[in-house]
Amino acid sequence: MKIKLGPITFELKMARPKKGDLGIAKPGEDDANYRGYCDTNRQVIAIDRTMPAERQYSTLVHEIVHAVNLEIGAEHWALRKTPDIEEQFTHIFSFHLAQLLLDNRKVVERFMDRI
Repeated sequence: MKIKLGPITFELKMARPKKGDLGIAKPGEDDANYRGYCDTNRQVIAIDRTMPAERQYSTLVHEIVHAVNLEIGAEHWALRKTPDIEEQFTHIFSFHLAQLLLDNRKVVERFMDRI
């Protein structure tokens, strides 16, 4: 499946991603809480297919927000201040965006039908 984000098309992979897929494993970490990743170099978003549908959806929105942040250059200004500030922003923003889209599905669908 493909996800178009501005001029970039990402491949969506439903797999069991691991930190090693991107070479970002940290000492002492395991893959238990690793639900997905966004690789802008390879234009891939991977989501853990073994999670419940609700978790897959929220993880997909989370990874899309990471992709947007990277495409607009947010990692340059965000990561200078605190290494995890982009992750914190992504977590909070994607949680609310995912819920907004779910809670207002009929509104979104109505406009999508008209575009």
